[in-house]
Amino acid sequence: MPGGKLGLTDVTVKGKLPQELDRLLAVAACVGDALPLEGYRDLATSAGFVVEHLQALPETAQSFLTDLKGKLLLAEVASGLGKLQVPTDLIGEAKRVLAAAQDAVAEGSLGHGMLVARRPE
Repeated sequence: MPGGKLGLTDVTVKGKLPQELDRLLAVAACVGDALPLEGYRDLATSAGFVVEHLQALPETAQSFLTDLKGKLLLAEVASGLGKLQVPTDLIGEAKRVLAAAQDAVAEGSLGHGMLVARRPE
């Protein structure tokens, strides 16, 4: 549609993720087909859009993981108090995967990005 606009924020990947993250994220976070930020740009331009803004947002990915870490801590405390029935090994695995995700964000292989584009009139 001429004059159409597109705004997109999504998980981005750069290079290869550790296998445990690749498997888990593909299932749990629907990012099995996540692209590098430039890949989203290429998709938009191939669909006839002109990209007006493209921005990596690593702080968004880090903020999400920090929030998740807090929720995981609450689950661990609630489980320890007997208020939440979660197997201890599951919490331990979640902490391990979270640490791997934080490392991937710090290394730049996992992130978040934003794209704004328009279709010429």
